[in-house]
Amino acid sequence: MLPLIFSLTFALALTPPDKSTEPPQTPKLPDSPAGKALALWLEAFNSGKPDTMKEFLKSHLAPSALEKRPFESWVEEYHLVHDDARGLVLDRVTGASDHEITAEARVRMGLGAFRVRMKVTDAAPHGITEFRLQRLPQLPPSGAAPKRTDAQIATEIDQLVRALVAADKFSGVVVVTHAGKTVYERAVGQASKAHGVANRIDTKFNLGSMNKMFTAVAVVQLAEAGKLRLDDPIGRYVTGLSEKTAQTVTIRHLLAHTSGLGSFLNDQFDAQKAKLRTVTDFLPLVADETLAFMPGEKFAYSNTGFLLLGAAVEKASGQDYFAYVKKHIYQPAGMADTDAFEIDADVPNLATGYTRTDIGGKFHPGPWRNNVLIQLTKGGPAGGGYSTAPDLTRFAAAFIGGKLVPHRAVRTLTQPRVDAFPGTKYGYGFMITNVRTHSVVGHGGGFPGVSTRLDMYPDLDYTVVVLSNYDRAATPVFETLRDLIAR
Repeated sequence: MLPLIFSLTFALALTPPDKSTEPPQTPKLPDSPAGKALALWLEAFNSGKPDTMKEFLKSHLAPSALEKRPFESWVEEYHLVHDDARGLVLDRVTGASDHEITAEARVRMGLGAFRVRMKVTDAAPHGITEFRLQRLPQLPPSGAAPKRTDAQIATEIDQLVRALVAADKFSGVVVVTHAGKTVYERAVGQASKAHGVANRIDTKFNLGSMNKMFTAVAVVQLAEAGKLRLDDPIGRYVTGLSEKTAQTVTIRHLLAHTSGLGSFLNDQFDAQKAKLRTVTDFLPLVADETLAFMPGEKFAYSNTGFLLLGAAVEKASGQDYFAYVKKHIYQPAGMADTDAFEIDADVPNLATGYTRTDIGGKFHPGPWRNNVLIQLTKGGPAGGGYSTAPDLTRFAAAFIGGKLVPHRAVRTLTQPRVDAFPGTKYGYGFMITNVRTHSVVGHGGGFPGVSTRLDMYPDLDYTVVVLSNYDRAATPVFETLRDLIAR
């Protein structure tokens, strides 16, 4: 890895504060029943004390609100949002009446904002009948964001990483490159808390769903070689599926998450996961899965879909999936530390995941716990493999450079096909997000104890890799880097 382009310590000491980034004065909430209720909610939320929020909810939720959602669900929402944001700062009120208010608030740590909507009863004591938090993907417009030099980007992201580490909110690796040169790299936290082993730049992290990029590249490689067609029905490559799935779901549908299939991460998976080590092992889990909608109708994220794509890779290539991606993707890209390692194997320099949520997404306050009992025994086409920040940086260079598939195939994979998440579209195995006037291409991964992101900026020639062995920890880092880079 190339050395940093400057001394972080020196830069932190000499770089003056950028007054353009100072937050504006906090606006006042209206003196109305809804405005007063929101002010009290913000006070309780920003206290950071679960008992304070519980008392607020007990005192202010109307009976009708508790009929819609149990009390525990309201508390759970607080834990999840506060764990990510560390507090909210009111930015502006976008709509208000006596008994309803909508506002936007920025997170205290990192970049991001939430839209907050609250309704209260007409009659005193004006209990809360409806409350909604919506994450906002938008960034400030270009005119409000002066362009940053690489040195400034490194300084500002290091300040954020240090703050997150001090709050025990990030453990992992961040690497930023520009035109092939390292702008910033830092490894923080521990790969193993039990043994006191620190994370390194070359530590292997669980990728979560980032493996979907590799599966999509493999499929398009085989299409380029004439060994499969994107319009083929999946039944041509996989047996044992329902007749409707086999005949109506195509490779294209699976690549874009428009198949109507769901996820194999179900009760049957939990009961058998210790035995699931090959693509074939997983297939019985999805044999009886039905379509939630007609293929092509809409987007619905599907782990089952990418499992089936892995099976199609095996059938079309005549090779084991893991052997195929190693020979045709990892080796050509120079990714020597990337593979799908079995969790019960002793693999050197591999990070253990740490979580405060269970596999159902329920937050558990308290110390971090390792995720060994809830993760896959071995990852596969849909996710769960391992890689390093240097390997993923090399993958990005090989992919964008046309080394893995021709440039026309790169465009096929990264062309926006369908609206996926707020502010993000999906291509074939790649997410595409427009940040101001720039396109960011890549994928993320999330699972209890896993939070990852690869962002490629084709027109700016930046690559960002964020790998963490903490829940949801990558988000404030890559979102802030998007703001700093895409100007």
